[in-house]
Amino acid sequence: MTQQIALFRRLLREAKQFNDYNFRAYAVRRIRGGFEKNRHLEGDAAQIALKEGQEQFSVLARQSTISRLYPSAQSVMEAPTAVV
Repeated sequence: MTQQIALFRRLLREAKQFNDYNFRAYAVRRIRGGFEKNRHLEGDAAQIALKEGQEQFSVLARQSTISRLYPSAQSVMEAPTAVV
C-alpha cells in the first residue's frame, strides 16, 4: 500500500513540473484516473500495475525534463486576469 501511495505522489509531483498548462492538466488527470481504475487490484495484478506505473514514471520524468528545457508560451489559463 505504501508503495502505491509513494508512486502516486511521485507521479503527481513530476506532472506538476510540466511547463505547459495543457500537458500538466492532462498528466494529473491521467494519473488520478489510472489510480482510481486500479484501486481494487490485489495480488499479482497489483504488482503488475505497480511495475507499469513505475515505467510510466520514468517516461513522465523524461517528458517533464524536456518540457522544462524547451518552455512554451504561457497559456491563457495561466495568465493573470484583470478584473474590469
